[in-house]
Amino acid sequence: MDNLNILDKSINMNDEMMGKKIYIDRDWIDIDKSVGIVSDVIIHMNAYSISKLIGIEENFKVLLRNKDYAIVGNSIVLYKEFISLLEEGKNTLSFIFDNNEERKVCINIIEDKDISLDLIIGKANGEREDRIVVPIMIEGITENGLNAFNFSLSFDNNRFSNIKIFPGSICVNPEVTLFTDINEDSGTISIMYCDSVGDGTEAIYKDGIFIELEMNIKEEAPFGDSEINMNQIGIFADINDSLYNLKFQSGLITVDGLVNAEILTPTTTFDLNDFVDVYVDIIFNENILEKIILGDTVLKENVDYFINNDNVVLTKEFLKTLEEGQKEFVFEFEECEDILLYVDIFRGNKKIKIEINDVSVTKGTSVVAPVSIEGVTEEKLSAFNFALSYDNNKMKNVAVVAKDICVNPDVTLFSDVNEDKGIISIMYCDSKGDGSESICKDGPFIDIEFDVDSNVENDISSFVISDCGVFVDTEDQLYDLRFIGGNINIENEGKDPELITEAIEVDMDNLNDIEVKLDFNGNSLVSISDGNSKLENNKDYVIKDKSVILSKGYLKSLNIGTTPLIFQFTYGQNKILMINVNKSVENLQLSIGSSKGKHGEKVILPISLSGVTENKLGTINFSIKYNTDKFENINVIPRELCINPESTLFADINRDSGIIVIRYFDTSGTGMEAISEDGVFIDLEMDICKNAEVGVESIKLSRLGIFADMNNSLYEINVKAGLVNILEGEVENKEIVNDRLEMNVDNNSNKSLDLNVCSVLGKQGSRVTVPVIFKGITDEKLSAFNFSLKYDNSKFENVKVISQGSCINPEETLFSGVNNEAGIISIMYCDSTGTGIDSIAQDGVFLNLEFDIKGNSEIGVSDITLNKLGVFTDAKGGLYDVNFIGGSISILKSQDKDSTINKSVDKFDKEDPFDVIVDMNLNGNNLVHIMNRDEILLKGRDYLVKGETVIITKEYLDILPLGDEVLTFKFSSGKDQVLMVNIDQSKPKLVNAEININSSVFDLASPLEIPIKVLLNGNCFRDIKHGALTLNEGKDYILEGNTIVLTKRYLESMDVGVKLLNINFTSGQTIPFTINVINSMEDEGKFSINVASIEAKAGDIITIPVYVRGTPKQGVEAFDFRLSYEGQFLDVIDVKSGEVVVNADKNLKYYSNAKRHLIYVTYIDYECLGNDAIQYDGVLLYVTFKIKDETSRGPVKVEPNNDDPVFSDFDGNNYDFDFNGGVITVI
Repeated sequence: MDNLNILDKSINMNDEMMGKKIYIDRDWIDIDKSVGIVSDVIIHMNAYSISKLIGIEENFKVLLRNKDYAIVGNSIVLYKEFISLLEEGKNTLSFIFDNNEERKVCINIIEDKDISLDLIIGKANGEREDRIVVPIMIEGITENGLNAFNFSLSFDNNRFSNIKIFPGSICVNPEVTLFTDINEDSGTISIMYCDSVGDGTEAIYKDGIFIELEMNIKEEAPFGDSEINMNQIGIFADINDSLYNLKFQSGLITVDGLVNAEILTPTTTFDLNDFVDVYVDIIFNENILEKIILGDTVLKENVDYFINNDNVVLTKEFLKTLEEGQKEFVFEFEECEDILLYVDIFRGNKKIKIEINDVSVTKGTSVVAPVSIEGVTEEKLSAFNFALSYDNNKMKNVAVVAKDICVNPDVTLFSDVNEDKGIISIMYCDSKGDGSESICKDGPFIDIEFDVDSNVENDISSFVISDCGVFVDTEDQLYDLRFIGGNINIENEGKDPELITEAIEVDMDNLNDIEVKLDFNGNSLVSISDGNSKLENNKDYVIKDKSVILSKGYLKSLNIGTTPLIFQFTYGQNKILMINVNKSVENLQLSIGSSKGKHGEKVILPISLSGVTENKLGTINFSIKYNTDKFENINVIPRELCINPESTLFADINRDSGIIVIRYFDTSGTGMEAISEDGVFIDLEMDICKNAEVGVESIKLSRLGIFADMNNSLYEINVKAGLVNILEGEVENKEIVNDRLEMNVDNNSNKSLDLNVCSVLGKQGSRVTVPVIFKGITDEKLSAFNFSLKYDNSKFENVKVISQGSCINPEETLFSGVNNEAGIISIMYCDSTGTGIDSIAQDGVFLNLEFDIKGNSEIGVSDITLNKLGVFTDAKGGLYDVNFIGGSISILKSQDKDSTINKSVDKFDKEDPFDVIVDMNLNGNNLVHIMNRDEILLKGRDYLVKGETVIITKEYLDILPLGDEVLTFKFSSGKDQVLMVNIDQSKPKLVNAEININSSVFDLASPLEIPIKVLLNGNCFRDIKHGALTLNEGKDYILEGNTIVLTKRYLESMDVGVKLLNINFTSGQTIPFTINVINSMEDEGKFSINVASIEAKAGDIITIPVYVRGTPKQGVEAFDFRLSYEGQFLDVIDVKSGEVVVNADKNLKYYSNAKRHLIYVTYIDYECLGNDAIQYDGVLLYVTFKIKDETSRGPVKVEPNNDDPVFSDFDGNNYDFDFNGGVITVI
């Protein structure tokens, strides 16, 4: 607000006006133009007044928003360009509100002052938490002194606090002359100075520092510049009560410092054998990434990497061009310091991708579905087997044909098609065993040929992998399998969808988007939910071909442990995906020591931990395998790292299977019993059997479970196995008894089978899933068995048994029962066919146990133990010896709940607009803001909050483009919630026809035809009307292709004046065309403004031109008038400028007031150079009305309002003119 002197004579700050009443903080403003450039004027209102404001008028002239004024928050800013046009003296502004209220503000323009006074705010700078001093100086005081003045300043209270004011050197007797008030909540400082004596003795007579502001820079203050601005200016008077013209110079305060961008995880990994990109989480802190450099290479954006919100994604295609090892990527930003990312590139487990291509087929025909293999390494692909399922009701005569990469398929490729069950079994094996018949390259593996039944309904069918064996190379090393099934597109019908990917592992330290493979079977995915809330499409997940891609952003929001996702489709049963989430914090070394000894001698193997972080080690779970033929009398002894081992350390030794299960848990839940340093964890004591074979025997892990810190983050574990060197000879006087060999001499005759119940962790009140796994199934399969498990029913409820992949035909084979009162889970399995078809043939997950952890469960480890073990037989009646490995559930403390919203999807129709209402369940949190992409919505304008209800306003939604818009609700704690609003327009707008000209002049003294070119845009021409009269084609006009030619014969029949034609199209569209009929041989007559008359019917939409005749030669530089119309019969649809108006976008303004039935029209040459004056006769304005349906026949008037309309020349001289109204005759 520089060079502006506002003398505020009446400021009404009554607090009660801040409620739901119209409030304007002033009714009089003095503005002195003589001080220099006029600045903007701010008028403060309240939110209610802003919401009710219709418009502002100045002497019945409507001010234009964003030209004459702007609405900023709860204030009106009158632009200096508008202020500069006001004349000297009183100018009244009328503020009009939609509740029929009106307020007036008088702006008094003063132009005769010549005494200037400078009020200068000094500059200052400092760092966060500094205390700074800002001087405020006055310059330009005359010999009559400065006797009384008042003003107020505004400052940024987000940056500064603890404001103090001290009088400067020019203050006279400040104890009685200087009055100050500081409001840090509103960020305002009020200053008043007054000669208390009244004789001028305490007036200020010299320039200098008036006051000093002391203030603290807040610890969290944003970096950068901030101004101290003028809030309000009062009166600055000398001893004679003459007023100074105040010139204000704002002060700049700089908070020093620059916030660098930050990579949340500066070290990450990339597996050269994987198929996923690397996502880098970055806090940009408003910095702009300029480029990424690796060595001498500058990465290409959108090729080698791309930016996705707060992620930089390094593409797998680029990373796979690099060698193994750690790579240093330099992220350069435009202003802040560079940051580094280290990517450890390694080659992990080899991965094979089997992909079946999609095919389209007509029923009753044959088709081929190609199957390809990708990922074969130098060690080739030696042997593998898998099975595919298909719909045998639709696909017949299935055959498997070897393709390019198969080597000697007659002896290496084995396939079997069971058309009764719809199963294709595939096995490939290098028959020579020397690698010569192994698959050595990527490419087409097989074709699946089949016929589609001619009687099936249209549908989408697909291949699904039903069984997966092992994939090994020539060195017997395993490949991990990636399978992509193919769709057979016949057409949709009701068929149950399939979830091919049943479980995924999520590592919080290596987050990437994860692909979940689906067979939609012609269905559509309705929703995905995690039990508490629904996931949002295009944010939490994306549907892509035959997969759902779970976004890294959603996976990042999950808690450590197991989360089930429920997939709901348009048809069929819901499907459940299990997500197992872990988080590695640091590498932890688990080392098993080594020893040596003779037969019968006791050896001790220390087990130590190295790498414990400051977050300690609160949960440990692992098992060790030893050879029962060589070692006996096993004991586990706690060492110095164990705290309170009687309640924290649990050891289970199975001397039959040679499995030692070790568990450690901080039972306090506070970290008091957590391991906090490196050292020896336990000692493993064992005796060497007397008949143990001499040599070195390894002691190693059989299963690596959970190693978690007190934040429930998982350690990445490195394991070092132990060794026992068994020497010749025996220890004297030591009796060696091998109980196992004596008691179980015949046990070797049975096969060994591991029954493993996994261990998981979960929080109080959550649901966990515990997989049960078989390992050791032979070629004779596993045909029948029964067993029961025991769990603590005081801690768990709602226990369920859910069959998994290795379970065959579970509806007929699997029987389970849960006794919640006893805490017993009973399981029985039996091949119902008796032929081995339903026997379990492969190792893997047999079933999942689901437990709900009670909200009040005691924190700690709860074991799942064996209650009873029955008989386990193969398909030939042979017995298995079962080694049971018990599991556990580590119960963790629950966490705060996320906020939720009651819907994830809504619609908005621009043709039928309504607010979108969203109910929230805050769960103790607060709504921070709502975002649409990078835009933060403005509360109070774009949305309203009433309690726990959010109202997204229809005004905001109406400005959004058509399509899906994703609104993100940010809360003070917990996960974001997302609402997807589909912006639609139910009545699609036709593309209108266009004409190349909208008006023309016809001179009766020099008659010429008028050609009009028409761009139809898919419409069809219907006719041309003049009022109710339809023109005759061939006589009044001629159609020549896309050109309408108005004939001279027709045009010569018209009288002098402006005539309106309506060009009509079959779509209902009407384009008005005006003809200004003149006679250049006659006097044009008096200057007049005319509203055209027309005939029309009730319900019609009509356009009426307002035209000028007899335009003065000097031109019309400015005009102002209002049109009155009969609002009980007419609605204004649109107002547009006519052809004689020059630079209409700048010069012509109009506004329709439906309440007053007035149309306000103002024209002024914006540049004031005379170049835009109206020089010719023609149409000033087109007004489009809708005649109301209930209007009866008769005349409806549109005429000038009697409020002194003005038409003037460049010098401001007013013209004499006639203003003639028009009539709409309703027929």
